[in-house]
Amino acid sequence: MNAFRVGVAIETVLAILYTAGWSLLYCGDLQLIALRLRLRHRLRLSRRKHDDFALPVRYVRNLLGASFQNPPDERIVFIAMAAIFVISLFAIYRSYALWISMIISIGISCSPALFLALKLEFMRKRGSKEGLYLISELHRHYWTNHKNIYSAIEGVLAGSGDYPVFKKLLATLLLKLRTARGSAEVNEAIRQYTFSAGTIWGTMLGICIKAAVEKGMDISDGLMDISNQLTQAHKRAYERDRLNSESARMTLFLVPLLYIATMWMSKCYLGLSAKTLLLNQFTTPEGILLFSFAFLLFVANITLLEFLRNQKIDY
Repeated sequence: MNAFRVGVAIETVLAILYTAGWSLLYCGDLQLIALRLRLRHRLRLSRRKHDDFALPVRYVRNLLGASFQNPPDERIVFIAMAAIFVISLFAIYRSYALWISMIISIGISCSPALFLALKLEFMRKRGSKEGLYLISELHRHYWTNHKNIYSAIEGVLAGSGDYPVFKKLLATLLLKLRTARGSAEVNEAIRQYTFSAGTIWGTMLGICIKAAVEKGMDISDGLMDISNQLTQAHKRAYERDRLNSESARMTLFLVPLLYIATMWMSKCYLGLSAKTLLLNQFTTPEGILLFSFAFLLFVANITLLEFLRNQKIDY
C-alpha cells in the first residue's frame, strides 16, 4: 500500500512538473490563445449590442422576440437543434445510408424554428384582421389625449376592444418605449414590433408611432390614411371570402358526390356488383393507386382553398 501511494505521489509530481515545463515552453502561444478568446468575446458582445448577426441568428432572435415577452437566448434554440440533429442521425443511420440520414436529421432538427415560424404566421393572420378596429380606437384615444401617443396606446390597452394579438404587441412595445434610453433602443423596439405584426399596415403604424415618440409629430393624417386603406382591404377580403367559400363548398360536396355517382353508374350500366366494385377499388394495385391519387388531390384542393380563404387582411 505504501509503495502504491509513493508511486501515485511520484506520478503526480512528474505530471505537475511536465505541465509547468510545457506551460513555460508554450507560454507565449497560450497568451495569444487567451487574447484571441477575449477578442472574440468582445466582438460577440459588440455584435449583440449593434444587432450585427448572421441572417439565421437574427431571424431566430426575431422569432423568440415575437413569441415570448422575455425571450430566451437564441443559443438555446441552436443547442436544441444540434442535439436533435445528433440524436436523429444516430437513430436513423441504423436503417438508411449516411447522406439520407443527414438530410432527414437536418429536417427534424429544424422543427423548433419551424414551430416558432408557424406560430408567428398564425398570429400574424389573426392580428391582420384586427387592424381596422384597432386603428379607429387608437385614433380616437390619440385625439382625446391631446395627441399624446403614450396615453393613446395606454387607452387602447385599457379598453374592451377585441384585438388580443395587437394588445399583446402594443403592451410589449409600450414597455420598451417607456424604458428606452436612446433612439437605438426605440428603433429596436419598433423593428421587433413590425416583425411581429408582419403586415404593411402594421409597419406603417410602427413608423407613425416612431415619428410621434422621437419627433413629437402629429400622426393623425397617417392614422386616417391607414384606416382608409384598411377599409378598402376589408371590402376586398369580404369579396374574396365569398368567392372562395363557394369554391370550397363545391369541392367539399361535389367531389364525393361525383365519386359515388361514378360507382353507381358502374354498377348500373356495366352490370358489376357492389362487392366486385369494392374489391376492384380497394384490393387491386390499380384501384388503390387511383383512389389514393384522387384522395390526395381532393385534400390538396381543400388545403389550397383554405389557404386562400385565410389570407392576411392587408394592403
